[in-house]
Amino acid sequence: MWKLLVGMLLMQGMLWAQVEASEKDGKALFKKCTACHGSFGEKRALGTSIVINTLTKEDIVTSIKGYQNGTYGRSMQPLMKGQVIGLRDKEIEKIATYVSKMNPDKKSLPVTTMKEQEIGLEDEEIEMNTSYVSKINPDKKSSAPLVFVSRKETVVQLKVKAKHYLDGITKVKFFVKHDMDTPKQARRHKIEALYVTKIILKENNTIVYELDSTSYLARNPVFKFTYRSLGSKKLQLIVLNNRGEQFETEVLIKQSKENSASGLGKPPIIRTELMQNHPAIYAYLGKVSLTPIDRITLTSPDVASNGGAVPVAIRSDIKAKRVILFATEEEDKTQRVAEWKIHPQSIIDLQAKIKMDMIDGEGVISVVIEGEDGRFYLTEVHTVVALGGGEV
Repeated sequence: MWKLLVGMLLMQGMLWAQVEASEKDGKALFKKCTACHGSFGEKRALGTSIVINTLTKEDIVTSIKGYQNGTYGRSMQPLMKGQVIGLRDKEIEKIATYVSKMNPDKKSLPVTTMKEQEIGLEDEEIEMNTSYVSKINPDKKSSAPLVFVSRKETVVQLKVKAKHYLDGITKVKFFVKHDMDTPKQARRHKIEALYVTKIILKENNTIVYELDSTSYLARNPVFKFTYRSLGSKKLQLIVLNNRGEQFETEVLIKQSKENSASGLGKPPIIRTELMQNHPAIYAYLGKVSLTPIDRITLTSPDVASNGGAVPVAIRSDIKAKRVILFATEEEDKTQRVAEWKIHPQSIIDLQAKIKMDMIDGEGVISVVIEGEDGRFYLTEVHTVVALGGGEV
């Protein structure tokens, strides 16, 4: 009996030792994943994956093997396949065991819902000395990814830089920290869509910049524009969102002892590539005649990051009523992204960042300018959308 008891204790000790060794092996194997997923599996890798410490061991095994055989992953599939293709079944088991124990109170998240939750989020802007600190979940008791944060309040931050030049030109750069959820993102995350709908800047109570925006602007967007100054020392920024909330700030306009050197008189860099007659443009504008023209300069990266911030710059000397930006977006359909109303002080020298979360790899960015003569002028460019590429 004594020998049997000793034998059972020794066997139990060996089993515990094997489990402990397995967990240590899992920790070592997981170490190369921490750069993207976090030391505790608490991060959304590249802002795209779900939080893996909310998954069961079975979910993790299934997803890794799915990445290996190409049956799982969507936009993350090419990247993840290269990371896990050399893992053997035993190594996958060890990683899954280790990660699954990071958040013991979680509920099972079936793989069928994991695919529905994958989404390409834009790169967060870090501009104008604005820094972002990740939210930490030390107890890891929530079974939901961090994106499922209750939206009891809207978190907004406004920053403006403006400089007035000797030739009467004022150049402005401003930043709006605000979520910009597309309908697709809201559906996938089962959250209320939240986005900026209108931006107005006033000098001396006169509108110098007016933008009607949609959810297809990049998250935490940064804008640049130029206008003819009214001589005031202050500039007021007003932002409205789809909740009907309004946010305001006022800044002093700095004075420069130089001319603006805006370059509006220079010949434009022509990138006019008339692609096709997009139904969305006609659906929005009606039965109008679109005239391709080389007096519109439209610049954007040749390759952009899928779901990331895509910089777009528009310049023209056309006397206009409004400037409308369209782009290939959700489900490869053309969407109206933004519309600028042109005021007497306005100059068509506009920059903004949009997001292109597409299914296929190539999209079209289009700009339509409605002239004071009632005609509609058009220019378009191709932008290839690829995972991890682009000038963001």
